[in-house]
Amino acid sequence: MDLIDTISIIISLGLGIITSYEDIKENKIRNKWVGPAILIAIILFIIRIILIKFSGSQVAPGYIKEYLFNSVITFAVGFMIWELKLWNAADAKLFLAYAMLIPFKFYYKGYMNRFPSFVLLTNTFLPYLVFGFSYSLFKIKKSDFKKIFRRIIRQTSTSLFLLVGLFWMSSKFLSLIPIPILSNLNMIFTVVIMVIFQKYLKIKLNYLGIGLTILALIFDIKYFDLKLLVQLLKTLFLYMFVRFFILSTGFKIFTKRVRIADLKPGMVLADEILKKDEEYIANEKILISITQAFFQKASYEKLIKNKPEGISKQDIKKIQTQRKLNKLKSYSLNIAKTVAFAPFLLFGVILTLLSKGSVLTFLYILIEKFI
Repeated sequence: MDLIDTISIIISLGLGIITSYEDIKENKIRNKWVGPAILIAIILFIIRIILIKFSGSQVAPGYIKEYLFNSVITFAVGFMIWELKLWNAADAKLFLAYAMLIPFKFYYKGYMNRFPSFVLLTNTFLPYLVFGFSYSLFKIKKSDFKKIFRRIIRQTSTSLFLLVGLFWMSSKFLSLIPIPILSNLNMIFTVVIMVIFQKYLKIKLNYLGIGLTILALIFDIKYFDLKLLVQLLKTLFLYMFVRFFILSTGFKIFTKRVRIADLKPGMVLADEILKKDEEYIANEKILISITQAFFQKASYEKLIKNKPEGISKQDIKKIQTQRKLNKLKSYSLNIAKTVAFAPFLLFGVILTLLSKGSVLTFLYILIEKFI
């Protein structure tokens, strides 16, 4: 391990310790730590390239491109996870800092081309999912389990129809364009199609997904091969596990009801107060369906913006005014019991460094040796 790798790891661990401490104590991840870490990562990357050039060696083919691709994709994935309400903007920036700092050699086991930091993402969310699953089993009521499960069953079928149909449509369209790199952008192009149909053409995505899936069955039955079926089953299992055991049950556990009259500055709303016709409705800020995740904000006007630092005095005044006018029907709102995510990111970094890649791949290799 060279000097630059050592510096990168020390900075990563130092960043993790500081941000985890402040996230637990103050529920904040400060830009004054994350910003300089990203800048240092860029400087170290440039120094590495210069040192290789001066030593008379050649930079590994594609290394610079791989680093840039990884940084851009990490930013995009972090933004998408933030949009899905799985973490806040500060967590996304911290993830980007780690992705730019950690040397690629530590992603060896389970390395993914163009996005090697997917290993870090996996190692971060795995402990988080285990924690959420275990906590949910002990805390959630049986009646709540049944309600959430029924709700997700209704949403799962339409979401899968949507993904199958739109993936088929976007893959066919991209195959007509003779640019190889576009074949890797199916997911992004699918999201673009969703935006166009939902926001601008006002077509309901659930009906669109079912219609496109039927067309694919009629005109392109070969598209539905065994590989696709296996992938869909994996997606369904992961979707059900994350949505049911982690997000939906987690909402019940990590929130509490507070009367509107008792709201205080700094409280973090777990509801979104949306305008519907001439009234306001308070919806749980837990996104069960894919379409809801991307388009809820476009469909309704919000009374206030949900901020990581919580509601302000002005926000409380707006909410209480609408309650007095009887335009907001709820007498109480869900308030989040905040869970610090920075420690999970740090734990993900430590797992990545120790296992030199995906901890799942590491465990698989370890088990293979003893079987």
